[in-house]
Amino acid sequence: MSEIVPIKKIFNFEKGSLQSTKCTSGVYTFVTAGSDWKTHNEFTHDTEALIVAVAASGSLGRCHYIKDKFIASDLCFILTPKDAELYPVDLEFYHQIFRSIKNDLVQKTATGTSKLSINRTNFGNYKISYFDIEHQKVFKKILHNVNNKKDKLLVCGDNQENLVKLLRGQILQDAISGKLTADWRRKNTDIEPASKLLEKIKAEKEKLIAEKKIKREKPLPKITEDEVSFELPEKWEWCRLGGVVQHNSGKTLDSGRNTGELKEYITTSNLYWGFFNLDKVKKMPIKASELEKCVATKGDLLICEGGEAGRSAIWKEDYDICFQNHIHRARPYCSVSNSYIFWFFQKINFSGEINKHRKGMGISNLSGKSLSLIPIPLPPQAEQKAIVAKVEKLMSYVSELEEKIKQNKRDSEMLMQSFLVEAFKN
Repeated sequence: MSEIVPIKKIFNFEKGSLQSTKCTSGVYTFVTAGSDWKTHNEFTHDTEALIVAVAASGSLGRCHYIKDKFIASDLCFILTPKDAELYPVDLEFYHQIFRSIKNDLVQKTATGTSKLSINRTNFGNYKISYFDIEHQKVFKKILHNVNNKKDKLLVCGDNQENLVKLLRGQILQDAISGKLTADWRRKNTDIEPASKLLEKIKAEKEKLIAEKKIKREKPLPKITEDEVSFELPEKWEWCRLGGVVQHNSGKTLDSGRNTGELKEYITTSNLYWGFFNLDKVKKMPIKASELEKCVATKGDLLICEGGEAGRSAIWKEDYDICFQNHIHRARPYCSVSNSYIFWFFQKINFSGEINKHRKGMGISNLSGKSLSLIPIPLPPQAEQKAIVAKVEKLMSYVSELEEKIKQNKRDSEMLMQSFLVEAFKN
């Protein structure tokens, strides 16, 4: 009933010819890589064909069916039957087959790093099942219905993932605005206010200055009304990040110039949201006198200055690690919770607020000065711990929900594959 053969044996395929920017509205169909087609004033084909998107990242592998006068995008391949006697083809049936194998086709034929595209040779050599023509005609409607149901399930899954993303954002907003711990505050009315914590931080700074462990810095500017986006609960305070943490960036690491003892160090490529990937940690000679500036110890919060600026994680290992100059180290005064600050950074990254603090033309980064000036709502110390505990618990539930949604999407794909195996097996 079927045999496995390369695409190039069943179909002729050629690249489309029209760039979207050169499209001129007209009476003929312009088949694009995306789901929405356009029109053009000329056509190159008057036939039945399949159009497969091969160079459009958002639509890679998408397959269209057409029977009309048309011109196709240069981001697509146009497929037509190759040998009507040896391999007669019902193109509506194979449109459904290509819809079914989209993910596998992309995975096995696409090349490139920053921008994937389906390789022409790989595409031609990709093997698909060829079914006899009678089988194609009988099953094309059934396959069409199954594909539509699968697509609806996947769209439902996408919508659910978007809702989960919004839920994460709302949890973070409620955390840093005090809504998440409103009940906790009603039960804990005798806690020390954040204003007292700020006084203790000021005293600690003076002590460290006297001991010459830190330098006296210029006073941070007062927070203006324009910088405040919501009203704080009682006993909270607005302050600047530089007022509650010691921070500095790491060392510029240059293997050609550095001297000293070889030390392991991490770069921004090792730093992810909430964790570190230490599979490929590098080594660099660093002088003992330079270590204080570029060493993270257990409990330090490390923050990326570029790329996804603000991406951060707490160093939880029992050993020290050096870090490069594109990473900021934050050490809180007076046991301010680094976990609270971590979740604060997730919130302002999620909402895009962090972009207001990035500086530079072209490629903008989160400089040390910008980091220091970021306004942060500071809860009382006891409430910081309550917030962190609640956020971590809720986020674990959200992660479980997210994984279930992803599994449902995978199950939808597997269901389709199982159907194909059962429906078309010999």
